Amino acid sequence: MPRATALPIIRPDLVEYYLAHRAAQGMNNDHKVRWGARALLAAVPDLAVFRLLPLERQMAFHHESHRFISWLAVTGHLQPGADYLVARRPRLGIVLARTDPELHLRFMETARVLGFREPLAMT
Repeated sequence: MPRATALPIIRPDLVEYYLAHRAAQGMNNDHKVRWGARALLAAVPDLAVFRLLPLERQMAFHHESHRFISWLAVTGHLQPGADYLVARRPRLGIVLARTDPELHLRFMETARVLGFREPLAMT
């Protein structure tokens, strides 16, 4: 049986930064987590191009890649389009709470002032 082709290593600094963030939060960092990040970067090396992909292609990534996409969005490395955000519902509030608690508090206060309930703002 032929061996699967290895993913190219693209932006290893960004992948390691993501894994370090997860580790600092006590989150799992098994091979699937690393693979999900590397798979996204292998398919979309220029993250600015992600939002230009057809929505079907954006949605077709593996679950672990979508977790990485959420982290990339919260940390400012990727700006997904509104269509992706509506279709995927990436729980950016939850990711933001883990990644930047101070910014999350400001985000939640703004959402409250605008009339959004907390559960909706978190998702």
